[in-house]
Amino acid sequence: MKNEDKLLDAIGMIDEELIPEIPKAKESAAPVKHKKTGKSRKAFWIEIGIAAAAVILVVAIALPKVLYKKKNRAVKAEAVYPEMAKYPESVSPVFRGDDYDPNEYRDLYEKWWASREEFRNQPEGYADGFKKFLEKSTGTFAEEAEDKNFVYSPLSLYLCMCMVAEAADGNTRQEILDLLGVPDIETLRATSKSLFLANYVDDGAGKCLLANSIWMNNRFDYKNDTVERIATEYLASVFSGDPEDEKYIEEFRNWLNRQTDGLLTDYVDDLPMDKDLLLMVASTINYNGKWGMRFHEDETKPGTFHAPTGDVTCDFMNMEYEKFDCHTGDGYTAIELPVTGNGKMRLILPDKDTSAQELLKDKNFREFLNNSYTGGNVFGEAMVDLSLPKFDVSYKNDMIDELQKLGIHDAFDENRGNFGSITDQGPDDKIYVKQVEQDVRVMIDEEGVKGAAITVAMIVEQCAPSAKYTFVFDRPFIFELFSDTGAPLFIGVVNDPTSK
Repeated sequence: MKNEDKLLDAIGMIDEELIPEIPKAKESAAPVKHKKTGKSRKAFWIEIGIAAAAVILVVAIALPKVLYKKKNRAVKAEAVYPEMAKYPESVSPVFRGDDYDPNEYRDLYEKWWASREEFRNQPEGYADGFKKFLEKSTGTFAEEAEDKNFVYSPLSLYLCMCMVAEAADGNTRQEILDLLGVPDIETLRATSKSLFLANYVDDGAGKCLLANSIWMNNRFDYKNDTVERIATEYLASVFSGDPEDEKYIEEFRNWLNRQTDGLLTDYVDDLPMDKDLLLMVASTINYNGKWGMRFHEDETKPGTFHAPTGDVTCDFMNMEYEKFDCHTGDGYTAIELPVTGNGKMRLILPDKDTSAQELLKDKNFREFLNNSYTGGNVFGEAMVDLSLPKFDVSYKNDMIDELQKLGIHDAFDENRGNFGSITDQGPDDKIYVKQVEQDVRVMIDEEGVKGAAITVAMIVEQCAPSAKYTFVFDRPFIFELFSDTGAPLFIGVVNDPTSK
């Protein structure tokens, strides 16, 4: 029996041996394969310094009525993620003196650059749907920012809802496709895979690890072709077990923690599985990068931050007379800090008479937020004095209300939800999305920026070059963290850098 046939049987919960080991991908970009669960991916962020962001998004699809009883057998098919050629310094940190070989370095560098380009070179227009989604959704989710810290990952949500759309059918699917900005499911499959590969970085120069998974209930029957398609087209790991079994729940939580380096453990440890679970869909992002121009710790000084609830004292990182890209807009000024080999962070300081919330409600400002990805860069180089507070902010968001405002209704209605693509759904079977949650954490220090995000869905049945800027981020400000392709990974508001 071929490996791919065994994969299909395993994810279809046929009582056979689990999937055998599949050889690792080549060093250059390659399609993601699946293997029997085992080793986790090697993490290079320890070698490249502090800087991370994490997201977890979970969607839970529930089915109150048990249709089929299966053997209580766990199934695992974990994705083998694409391997990239490594950045020369991550292979051999010392290239000097007798150890320096310019030809070796050049060969390693060219190999690394070719690998990067292979991942970036996706079909023309591959991100058009994501751009439309950004234009529709940024303002709706940004309304959550009031006087507290707020962080949101548009890419994690998008990738998670792609998998939900694959499980859905009829008008339930169409409403999701409309929000995701694509005309049909075939376009969505191509869009999702290209977004995943274009923004995936694990090469020693930077780290932006994306991961998807689905978690099934071994009491139910599933359509093998759909499960296989989610595994292959959405680069997802596949699991099944008993959602009331603590070992299965622990395995789910451990998977999320592995993908995000434990940055969101407090959230994950409280994440339940519904006894009526039909499908749990999870998407994670784990980001880590060094500043292109690092701050010096001896320049970090305590200072006052004017939070909405009162002044607080925090540590400010400082840098004087350095060159950065800057922009002055209507009601704000902005600066972009490059992250070595891993995109950039945009910091936006509202004018003293303008709040972050007022800016986020403005359509023109939201277009500016997305312009790194949608075109129209308005930044110019300038000399800068910069004072920026260190922060570690996180945010948990139940996203159903916002998704309903954006036009998704049937998926959340037990009487109208149609998930006939993933299971045989009879006229009396009430299947709907019970939960869509995202948990995000972003932190910065003198070394760089670090972030993680988890998005989970549960389906159940019932400037001019000569200009000089001074940026003192001593009041609420907005930030964006972009991947190397310009895709917004994280958007947030820091109202109090001393509060998590």
